[in-house]
Amino acid sequence: HEPHLRCSRQVSGNEITDECERYDVLTNTWEKIPDLPEARFSPSMIGRGKFVYSFGGLGSNQGDNIEAIYSIDVLNLQKGWMKYSIKNPFSQDTRSC
Repeated sequence: HEPHLRCSRQVSGNEITDECERYDVLTNTWEKIPDLPEARFSPSMIGRGKFVYSFGGLGSNQGDNIEAIYSIDVLNLQKGWMKYSIKNPFSQDTRSC
């Protein structure tokens, strides 16, 4: 089991970024890992073994509009990112009769 914490640098200045790093608690150092498939801020992330899982967050579509990201991204540290889109749970017509 590796003693690392994973995180994304979510905002750099005024820009949302896709940059990712991990922190080694034994050596007190940061190491660059592959960038997220898309820039985002406030995702939920968890690492387990050689995998990092990133859930949702907010991103910017074209312009200054902020919108929710509906995806689960899985990083295999040896192979790179895999992206899984999920359905927007709020896009369904939920009106009742």
